Amino acid sequence: MELNEDRILTISGERESIYDNNEEKEQNEEKQEKGKEENTEESTENMETEEENTTTTTTEENKKNNENRKYSMIECSYGKFSRSYTLPEDANLDGIQAKMENGVLEVVINKVETPKLQNRCIQIQ
Repeated sequence: MELNEDRILTISGERESIYDNNEEKEQNEEKQEKGKEENTEESTENMETEEENTTTTTTEENKKNNENRKYSMIECSYGKFSRSYTLPEDANLDGIQAKMENGVLEVVINKVETPKLQNRCIQIQ
């Protein structure tokens, strides 16, 4: 973020979205561990038939899991971005705060307190 002398706030950076499904990872790791244990205990002839049975079971399990899942489509773009905002005269330039949380940038710009006009009594002579 940059703030120049003309009171223009420029926010720039790079954006990238990564989709990570931890549930699938855990299921795949469990299946791999089970497969390793079974392969070490049985003979090579049984391993070939066991692998064939395992793959058919896996696809059936995946179909069942896919039916229960809810999917949402997320559109994102990769690359650089830059946005500029002209700040008003009553913006407190020293008190600008920014924080990034869950991929959302929040910028808080407070106003400067303007002194209120006081009423005066002027005596007429």
